[in-house]
Amino acid sequence: MIDTLNVGGAERQMTYLLRLLEQDRFIPVLYVIYPSGYYISQIPDHVKIYYPTKVGNSSRISILTIIVYLIKIFSEVCKLIRLERPDILYGNLWGPNTLLCLAWRMNPRRNRPKLVLSVVNNPDYYPFYKRILLKLFYPWADCVISCASGLREYLINNTRISDDHITVIHNAVNIDLVKQNSKEQVDHPWFKLDQPVLICVAHLLPQKGYYYLINAFEKVNKRVNCRMIIIGEGRNASLLKKQAKQIGVNEKIDFLGVQKNSNKYVAHSTIFVLASLWEGLATVLLEAAVVGTPIVATNAPFGTEDVIEDGVSGYLVPVADVNALSARIVDVLQDPNIRKKFAKNAFDRIQASFSDKVMVNKYQDVFKEITHSTKVLSDQDDLNINEIDLHPFVQ
Repeated sequence: MIDTLNVGGAERQMTYLLRLLEQDRFIPVLYVIYPSGYYISQIPDHVKIYYPTKVGNSSRISILTIIVYLIKIFSEVCKLIRLERPDILYGNLWGPNTLLCLAWRMNPRRNRPKLVLSVVNNPDYYPFYKRILLKLFYPWADCVISCASGLREYLINNTRISDDHITVIHNAVNIDLVKQNSKEQVDHPWFKLDQPVLICVAHLLPQKGYYYLINAFEKVNKRVNCRMIIIGEGRNASLLKKQAKQIGVNEKIDFLGVQKNSNKYVAHSTIFVLASLWEGLATVLLEAAVVGTPIVATNAPFGTEDVIEDGVSGYLVPVADVNALSARIVDVLQDPNIRKKFAKNAFDRIQASFSDKVMVNKYQDVFKEITHSTKVLSDQDDLNINEIDLHPFVQ
């Protein structure tokens, strides 16, 4: 289950899983709350997709309509579990995970599927009610997947999840696809200039630390004349553009919004910069490493250290430290040998540990390990699909 298939790290990981699971061992069924977005086209044909029925025709959104919609979704997930009789329930985002936990609990104990949940972001920055529900519901899971080693330690120390129920499986990247995307031609005029180009790909949200990145970029330009491209969208867009204008670098920053293929821009850039305040494990770092663009990033908890070894495959700087960030960017811009070293070492690291095939194999190992027995349902528990009002996205 997932809420949407828009561009995002968790959504990308779900597509890898659906595409690469062994078809002779696994039959995936997807329930997606909002059946739209970039990744919907990447779901394989053999995957059956369900989505919620609409609740009324009103275009007005209120707390009541949201509650009614959530109840409707919960009811349909419960029905879908009875219909498909899965061995495993899996979710990788907080909202769907919460609904899966409740639907799992509604099943009679003898008929409950195995429950596998992923945690892909730093719970320290969840609203308080999400942290409470994390502590309350996630211990029910047969396995909790942590996308970073530091995140696993957090879950052990701050929740009631048993440490032997937490497995680290890093986010991954499709190396062949990213390389293919990176070869597309780029017509942006800045790549024709004799100036280095910095690039960042991330939602324009407070989490991503753009306030500090833009201030660091202003300091960098006092020492090296360069440009910066920002790919992404979000609620902070107007504030960040205003900030860039106020400090006089707006002419040197291009906000491109969401791009269908960001890899080609990253591949042609001099440095990839990520200034996040916190992360789970940013897949954009993996993609930058694949295309050979050297990385400067904040040491954001929890996953950045798993990807970048400071001084070996990139530079890591303290979170929200404008001076350290700008200094390391200048170091990389001024030393082509550092850029070559970082590019080679980072790619070798990704190829060895962060490919989509490595990730899916680890998921398959977890799924196989927790499903030792067949389902207990009897023939008289069979349901007719006509008895359940669900809307398959793919007939």
